[in-house]
Amino acid sequence: MMDRADAIERLRTMPGRLRSALAREAGGQTNGAGAGEWSAREVVDHIRATDVLHTGHIFMIVAGREPPIAGGDERELAERAGFAEDDLETALTAYAARRGELVRLLVRLAEAGWQRAGVHPAWGRTTIERYARHVAAHEGEHLAQIERLPHPDR
Repeated sequence: MMDRADAIERLRTMPGRLRSALAREAGGQTNGAGAGEWSAREVVDHIRATDVLHTGHIFMIVAGREPPIAGGDERELAERAGFAEDDLETALTAYAARRGELVRLLVRLAEAGWQRAGVHPAWGRTTIERYARHVAAHEGEHLAQIERLPHPDR
């Protein structure tokens, strides 16, 4: 299990790691994927949408007293927000900016802040620490997904 420092480092570096993986593995072509698999662009939109939801949840927990966390469908969010209509640079810039705010918040949290919780519809009582670790692990899985995509020169 990753510790807080590792979770923060993974969260801090993910925008750059994502950019590098897109440039290296997808060769700039973000639409191709095998049958039943997401394209690199679909992965980016998914990461961006889940980041909007999870970062919002973490900030809600900071601002409230065990607030209920509303469920949300990241696919509906991405579609309704028009994420696929944004060019890749716009998508990555928006994600990186929001991520910077989250990391700055997490770095400033004292012990009590890490233990603040909200009530998630599927997870029950969930602390900021659990959210941070979950987001870092989830995004790591999707980064690996992009890295496994075939390179156009292969």
